[in-house]
Amino acid sequence: MGDYQGAGSEWSRYWSGRAGNDSSEVYAFQGLEADEELKGFWKGVISDFPKTARIADLACGAGSVIRHAHALGYSNLTGVDISPDAIALMQSRYRGVRGVVSNIGSLPFPEDSFDLLVSQFGFEYAGATPSLEAIAPALSKGGRFVGIVHMTEGAIARECRANKAACDALEDTGFIPAAMRVFEAYDTAERTGTDADKRALSAALEGLEAPRQAIADLAAKKHDLAGHTLSGTQIMFNRRRFYKLEDILDWLQRVKDENLAHAARMQGMVDASLTREQVIDHLGRLKELGFTAREPEAMMQGSPAEPIGWIFDATKTS
Repeated sequence: MGDYQGAGSEWSRYWSGRAGNDSSEVYAFQGLEADEELKGFWKGVISDFPKTARIADLACGAGSVIRHAHALGYSNLTGVDISPDAIALMQSRYRGVRGVVSNIGSLPFPEDSFDLLVSQFGFEYAGATPSLEAIAPALSKGGRFVGIVHMTEGAIARECRANKAACDALEDTGFIPAAMRVFEAYDTAERTGTDADKRALSAALEGLEAPRQAIADLAAKKHDLAGHTLSGTQIMFNRRRFYKLEDILDWLQRVKDENLAHAARMQGMVDASLTREQVIDHLGRLKELGFTAREPEAMMQGSPAEPIGWIFDATKTS
């Protein structure tokens, strides 16, 4: 398991960007939240309960499962997430839903608070065992917990590893710090005109050559953020008289920070993913906590269908 608190800050950055439509968020999963297979799965789970059911979506993000319950006419809904920005975005989309900012491992609910607890690619980030131990008392007897978790061998984990490698490749070019040094050297040389500052500029430009070739090679391989970074930097360089130095440096730093943040999110997903053997162990812990658990099943998605996660499905019997 990764650093859950650290991951929380990176997901807050992500949800803040989503809410603000931050253009620096170049990387994104395509269509996962609106996937028809997931929609059908959750409609089937939720529809087994009466409209009065008390339902909580754990690690809800912007309402991964809440959206389906809300569309079906359920009103006693609670979203729980470690990110305040995610909760704010979820509540702006689904009026009347209670939002709670909390770590899943320490849920602030009394016993017998919910009839159905759900989670879509979320509760495992806090560690499956502490999450399950926190979930158990919050459910009423006869209540049900259904969660989909990342699968180590699944398509999403595979995509996360590829995305992490893409982030690392951009960072490894060294282009952004080299470009920042060039902009700073130009600003100084143009202001002072001294021979020493002109030599410093020449050294900075020479130091940019290899990183620039590296990021250009990466962009040629259809690396979106590399292309975005290179073209944006070229535009600012050609029009540098019309920009403040601090604005240029701020833009470059934000691109670098977002790339590193995305790498952390991707690694967090990989670290949180579970093997079949780990899922079986966690289901055994649920049985110790008074649940009857179904055998683990793979959540399938796409055409041709590929496994993307494991399904936890357990009912509290004592």
